[in-house]
Amino acid sequence: GVFNGVKTAATNAAAEIVDWLVNITLSGVGLLFSVVWGWVDGATTPNVMAAWFSGGIFAIAMRLAVMTLFAAVMFTIALAIWNRDLRELHYALLNQFPRAMWNLSTLLLQITIGIGLADAITTWFLSVTGDGASNFAERMIRLDTGFDLGFGVVFVWIMALAVLVGLLVVAVMLFAREGLTYVFACVTALAEAGDVYQPWRGGGGRAKRLLWGIIAMK
Repeated sequence: GVFNGVKTAATNAAAEIVDWLVNITLSGVGLLFSVVWGWVDGATTPNVMAAWFSGGIFAIAMRLAVMTLFAAVMFTIALAIWNRDLRELHYALLNQFPRAMWNLSTLLLQITIGIGLADAITTWFLSVTGDGASNFAERMIRLDTGFDLGFGVVFVWIMALAVLVGLLVVAVMLFAREGLTYVFACVTALAEAGDVYQPWRGGGGRAKRLLWGIIAMK
């Protein structure tokens, strides 16, 4: 009888502990979900046209990009003469050079259009799913129903922890998105200028694709 009493007490205590852990985890998921969802809804949009960036940091990056561009042109001419490769000279000066000039002169405009498109898609998505997401977060936060000890509640707890980790990753990505947009705008300008020179070619395309990925992250 004593053994059965101790066993029952231990089982009840374990059930209460698991019930508390599950409720705390699910409440945390709901709270974090509402915070992240609101962050997506009202997240600041990078403004690459702002004077502090376009006239400051990016202006310095543009000067470096122009120096890189003309260095690439000189290296291309020297290499073409050395290798007697008029085809590469023609391609670099009549294809890559105008392309680099166009990308450098319109890069901030391209980024602004891309950010506007990403924001428009995000706004549409939030308008479609906003009510359901808010209800989900509210129900998770207010969840106080007891659970029976067993594999089911452990599975629910593990899934809740997985969702919690995913939400933390999303929050970090949203936090880093704005800064990364500014950084890779400058990196892309430099890489695009270097594409004129054949040994440096390819960096501009990779940097720009990464920049578009950062913009689309929202």
